[in-house]
Amino acid sequence: MIHYKYIPRAGEWGTTNAEYAYLTPMGNINQVITERHLGQGTVEFHCARWEDMPTQYNIASALCDFRIRECGAQV
Repeated sequence: MIHYKYIPRAGEWGTTNAEYAYLTPMGNINQVITERHLGQGTVEFHCARWEDMPTQYNIASALCDFRIRECGAQV
């Protein structure tokens, strides 16, 4: 899974303390993939309002503006 972490800076509204994308599980060197499944899917981002996500609505709304050009997995 890919996650996006955003932490606002305390006392400085509108500035960022930390923000980055990361994958999980991280650091699990003993993980063994025994099977995989391929399928079809779609991606759709929904715009958020301040009331929905007070500290992260601007991030969700920015994703809403992305144009999805391709969805797929490499084999």
